[in-house]
Amino acid sequence: MAYIGKSPTGTGVRSRYYFTASGGETSLSGADDSSNTLVFSDGNYVDVSLNGIALVAGTDYNTSTANTIAGLSALSASDIVEIVVYDIFTVADTVSAKDGGTFSGGVTASGGLNVGTIKEATGTTTAITIDSSGRVFKPATPAFHAYANDGAYITTTPVQFDNTTINVGNAFDTTNYKYVVPVTGNYFISVHLGLARDDASDGESLNVELLKDSTRIQRGYFEEPGSTGYVNISFSAIHALTAGDELTVVAAGGVDYFAAAPDAIFSGYLIG
Repeated sequence: MAYIGKSPTGTGVRSRYYFTASGGETSLSGADDSSNTLVFSDGNYVDVSLNGIALVAGTDYNTSTANTIAGLSALSASDIVEIVVYDIFTVADTVSAKDGGTFSGGVTASGGLNVGTIKEATGTTTAITIDSSGRVFKPATPAFHAYANDGAYITTTPVQFDNTTINVGNAFDTTNYKYVVPVTGNYFISVHLGLARDDASDGESLNVELLKDSTRIQRGYFEEPGSTGYVNISFSAIHALTAGDELTVVAAGGVDYFAAAPDAIFSGYLIG
């Protein structure tokens, strides 16, 4: 039977225990006649009766010892002691469906988890959205796509990627032509140079390098016997990068090669 009391607050429960004396007992604890173990959290919410007569707390008995009714006058054989314990009913560690809350541990959803939006810890920025077709979008993931102006000679160091079509997080610097890694992780990085040539000097070569700070981490190379026209250098890979690393593209040789927009591209994104 539920008990709604002024205190303790919340929806209460009432537990009833019966002890039949064998004679001489001055305290009761442990299992009662029905093998129910006497438990209470606050002695102020315990009622005790002897053979149907209410006993006075603090005079006829005390609850100074945990889960024990003590200080009784010695009981006679077959005396029946009734103990009623009131306590609040709580669902431990419950997150409210109406007001929400915080899960501090892992959550297992064996039947599937239906979700449309996932935000970061403060609930301010959307990290992931999932549409009705199951497509996943990560709008805050760092990504960039930079390109050089049409006609820019690529032997300028670094290569002048001074325009962006994508710059999530504003980490690509179009003034200094570099990508400053915003967060540590694994990144897919790609360099593609589609180049026109205005001279046919034999044996002209072109070396293009991707630098992390001042260290080469990847490169492409081109050498041909001499002709005018159009050439490509492309390379890409996944790189482990640290926040603050600076990526630039540098070129050497090939003084007559210039960018053919929009084919001179430097791009990348965080994988995770």
